[in-house]
Amino acid sequence: MRLIKIIDKANYDKNLPHSVRRAARAIIRIDGKYALVKSEKEGYYKFPGGGVEKGETIIDALIREVREEIGFIIDTETIADYGEIVEYRLSDDEQYPDTIFEHRSYYFTCNISGKTTQNLDTDEAELKFVYELADIDTAIKQNEPIMEKYYSTNIIRETAVLCDVKKNLK
Repeated sequence: MRLIKIIDKANYDKNLPHSVRRAARAIIRIDGKYALVKSEKEGYYKFPGGGVEKGETIIDALIREVREEIGFIIDTETIADYGEIVEYRLSDDEQYPDTIFEHRSYYFTCNISGKTTQNLDTDEAELKFVYELADIDTAIKQNEPIMEKYYSTNIIRETAVLCDVKKNLK
């Protein structure tokens, strides 16, 4: 899979052990816009997707996360590799304390074959995730000041992919 970007906060001791998390994220284009998740609480946009759970393949996680976050059923015949973002930072996860957290997000283009109901987890509900069919320029413009203000790697990651999609997917 093509490497889109490496994001390294460099806020860790290089001798710490690594913990790795993999995630799958969907790039779904509908009528010239993109099926995105918007956090109504924080104001940023992201592609639907999330972490691979134990026993899941990356594609299984992609299908589950899109169903949960935006209530879409993916047409599995249309799934294609797009690119990867790799992040490194000091872990703030209670499950992996005092480690270099390596987060690998795999992005896939795909189409939808149906709709179901959104099923957010507690964190997603707290962030007030909503589905929005958005113009890519609108999403980038919304994310950039938030990204600069908080230097949050998840917003940096999503904005990098939004910009890459704008450049490469016509």
